[in-house]
Amino acid sequence: MKTLKLLLGFAIIASLFTSCYTDDDYINNYNPPPSISLNQLLGSYELWYVDINETIGYGQTPFLQIAFTVSFRNGTLYANNNLVGFGSQGNGFGIPVGNYDAYNNILDVYHVID
Repeated sequence: MKTLKLLLGFAIIASLFTSCYTDDDYINNYNPPPSISLNQLLGSYELWYVDINETIGYGQTPFLQIAFTVSFRNGTLYANNNLVGFGSQGNGFGIPVGNYDAYNNILDVYHVID
């Protein structure tokens, strides 16, 4: 009888301790909207480096084959291929090669100079 009480007591204690476990199935699917727009991001830096070997797309863009930095200034796209006096301090963003439009995380470039 003592063995039965001990076994029953152990079974009750074991079931009490294991019954306190809860499995949390909460999944956070909240994706906050981006805090800044693409147009604000493009305007936040004066120069953008273009690694032409890492680009993905159709064919080649002629002005990007020569230029290795581009600037997005007030709707105008500038391309630069030298390292002397660039940016607002050197007044050398490059030559204007076209216009751009940034909306809904899409960048459309309309170039007029190849």
